[in-house]
Amino acid sequence: MNAVAGRLQFPDRLAEQICANPCEIILTGGSGWIGQAVLEMLEQALGDALSSRILVFGSSARDLSLRSGRTIPCQLLEHIRGIGTGPKLFFHCAFLTKDRLQDQSVAAFIAGNKVISDTVANAIEANNVRGLFMPSSGAVYKKGTHELDDDLEANPYGVMKRQDEERFVALAKAKNMPVCIPRLFNLAGPFINKIELYALASMITSCNNGQGITIRAPHRVIRSYIHVADLVALGFELLLNPRKDDVPIFDTAGEVAVELSELANTIRKVLDKPDSAIHRPEVVADKDDRYVGQSEPFTRMMHLHGLTIHNINVQIHDTADYLSSFAS
Repeated sequence: MNAVAGRLQFPDRLAEQICANPCEIILTGGSGWIGQAVLEMLEQALGDALSSRILVFGSSARDLSLRSGRTIPCQLLEHIRGIGTGPKLFFHCAFLTKDRLQDQSVAAFIAGNKVISDTVANAIEANNVRGLFMPSSGAVYKKGTHELDDDLEANPYGVMKRQDEERFVALAKAKNMPVCIPRLFNLAGPFINKIELYALASMITSCNNGQGITIRAPHRVIRSYIHVADLVALGFELLLNPRKDDVPIFDTAGEVAVELSELANTIRKVLDKPDSAIHRPEVVADKDDRYVGQSEPFTRMMHLHGLTIHNINVQIHDTADYLSSFAS
């Protein structure tokens, strides 16, 4: 097992709980970044029992290949109605992402996400569900603020995420079950996708390719990252070991916030490429582009539940390791 796979594991205590728990795990969006991390971490915990403990649903019926060589069938989301009796944990990661707005109308985007939301909510209502994890987004806020946005036409992705938050929290309350809805800002680690859309991935890739690191923004850009393994571990922890002071909806943020020039320098250090050039126009004194969550609830719950927060160096290392294996 390589270093990355080693971090894509639950703590032993939590892995044992997952093995002993009677719930079947229902995963939507299994081919996405978080979905793949969930599958690999569950495989590390469950081994050969994985196939009998999980049902995966997505936009198409196909086999999903894990890095171990194991395959897991993925069914059409509409078939989630037939998941059968018995207790369930839902990990609902299916959602049309905002880049889909480039190839479809706002109306089609809204309609597509409404179908997903309705389908999953109906399945939860009809079954013995004992916990729900559903990632949301920092896009629920108006740009540059922590004020919730309600302009559906201008921000359909963020507003629909917020609507799902309200819908599924109410559903969880009605079923008296724990719910974990992290508002994601900046994520790192294995299974990162859409490389050209993420600063971290594109900077690592260009540095490794000998092209240096290009930062196009002429103003300060500030981000704070969390490791996908930390996100998944916290999701299971909050569902299996809920505490009365847990927060159902919370922002994600690492222990530090970094400006992109600082991030570029850290990437060079972690990748041991100190001579890699950093190309950037002169930074002007202007309004910062700050996309950083409020870190207190996330870091507090990680510590209270005895979970490790992987630092930015580990995040860069694991992201780079995955990207290198993906490219080879």
